[in-house]
Amino acid sequence: SRALGEKFSFSALVAGVNHQREVGGIRDDVTGLGDGIVMFKYSPTAISLYSRNALSFGVGARLPIGEDNASRDGIVLAEDLQPSTGAFAGTFWIYAARALNDSRGARVYTTATYSYNGENDRDYQFGHSTTASLGISYQAQSAWGFNLETLFRHAERDQRAGVDIPNTGGQWLDLVPAVQYHLNETVAFR
Repeated sequence: SRALGEKFSFSALVAGVNHQREVGGIRDDVTGLGDGIVMFKYSPTAISLYSRNALSFGVGARLPIGEDNASRDGIVLAEDLQPSTGAFAGTFWIYAARALNDSRGARVYTTATYSYNGENDRDYQFGHSTTASLGISYQAQSAWGFNLETLFRHAERDQRAGVDIPNTGGQWLDLVPAVQYHLNETVAFR
């Protein structure tokens, strides 16, 4: 992440991916660079000494920079095993938070993300997806912090050549507890 003034920022992320699957005694194991994400964010308000509220908006793109044609014995593996989707996507994001105490250490927050996925060069399109979360966090006056989040995700069915693919898409609900330790103001383990 990089600040571009007081209210704007730019973020970039690249993932390392390992997908494994075993069907009928045949194991596929693919490791590589995944897709990259770039996002521009606008934050009209932030939690500070003078404000208990935060609000941010983001717009970005997913870039297919990793391999999307991994194969076994000359046969290209299924798209869900590839490190990269092989397709561009648009991403829209919003974040809102409210500090619950004077020290601003206890917060309640919500986020929402929508991804509009394109097709790769094999006419495969991962389903558009929406993710929403609601959480509470506490950053102690020490290096320790705690978080509890409920995360909901809805994904439309994947498609090949415009036709829905069975057994894809769906809805997930996760409860995500976390503990983090800050080494300094910019580096933390979670």
